[in-house]
Amino acid sequence: MSRQMRSQMPQVQKKKFDRNACLLVFTLIFVGILIFSLLTASDNKKLNRTLNETFDFVKTRIESYEIYNTNDQVKSLVRLMDKTTELSRVIAQEGNFRAEMLDKYAKEQRLTGILVLDKKLKVIEQTTRDGDAMPLWQKLIESDYVRDIVEHPEKTYTTRLRNEGKLYDFVAVARQDASGILIAYEQKEEVNEINGDLTMASLFSNFPFEMNGCVAICDEDKIVSTNKQNLVSSSVEGAKSLYENEFKSGGNGIVHLRSKNGNWYGRQEKIKDYNAYVFFPKHQVYITRNTICVIYALLALLIFLFYRVLRNRTEKRSILQDQKRLRVINALGHAYSSISLVNLKTEEIEVVKSSNYMSHKSFDYLLQKYQLKCENRFIIYTKDLKKESGILFLPVYMTMLI
Repeated sequence: MSRQMRSQMPQVQKKKFDRNACLLVFTLIFVGILIFSLLTASDNKKLNRTLNETFDFVKTRIESYEIYNTNDQVKSLVRLMDKTTELSRVIAQEGNFRAEMLDKYAKEQRLTGILVLDKKLKVIEQTTRDGDAMPLWQKLIESDYVRDIVEHPEKTYTTRLRNEGKLYDFVAVARQDASGILIAYEQKEEVNEINGDLTMASLFSNFPFEMNGCVAICDEDKIVSTNKQNLVSSSVEGAKSLYENEFKSGGNGIVHLRSKNGNWYGRQEKIKDYNAYVFFPKHQVYITRNTICVIYALLALLIFLFYRVLRNRTEKRSILQDQKRLRVINALGHAYSSISLVNLKTEEIEVVKSSNYMSHKSFDYLLQKYQLKCENRFIIYTKDLKKESGILFLPVYMTMLI
């Protein structure tokens, strides 16, 4: 049976490589990356869902605003049409359209002004409140919409428009007393939320959106409605200049904007004649992912520390056992000149203590005392093959050759 021998001389033991600790760290890192990726995908999905819901709400609000304005405009124009048609009937019946009569009618019906035109679209009479109003409406009167009324009396024309900075309702109908056109117009008050009117500026003012979102509604070059006061009445280019990167969406359709105030995620959609922008701050978008990842990082650290504590306790217990064994060996060393430890599992022999391997006093004494005559003398030891003073020093592994 072959055995491996260990040297008696002490050696500095190298620190063993902790494979289990490396495997644990690798597993924890892999699970952390997996959790991070899955939660990021989940938060992106939630962001897209929230964006869709927010844009649906924005679209509903804008449609409500336009319906409100349209209804108000239609009602106002219908009332003005009825007043103008009635005036045309009164003029045809009484044959009177002097300025005094027109002023009285305009005051009773709360009209701003009245124009009576002949078939050549020349003013033959008008109210005196605004003086000569023809220059104010000259361009509109010469348009095809109004001209056609002369040739087609059944036609009418109504509109709401801004003229010289003021808002007007305008109605043109055919005269019933002669060929020509009767025009009435009424100045409208500007839409104002103080008066209880629904305005574009007040649609989202200070509105708390989910995840502290920001909504901005823009026309061609100006922000006309937003829930963030610092963006009110800002220009589109001025708002875009606050961000460092270009307005481009990623593979998931989400735009990532970076600014001095933080990072934002969202997108832009076209609603009616407006460009709608909806964005959410990064810390709100990924709050679930960030919270869970922080908790996992702390938990992973606790797991690793717990492993190290158990590992240290095991190593300490092993050191104590080795120290106990060493004390036993030291005690035996005083009684024996040679001590070896044999591992029955690995068949290893560890020489703990040995006398001078070249000394053979006991062998010489035996031969001298009993006058023994030996043709061949052997000493089995753990070194190389050697012959000295008639004695053959034979290694252990050559014992089978004797």
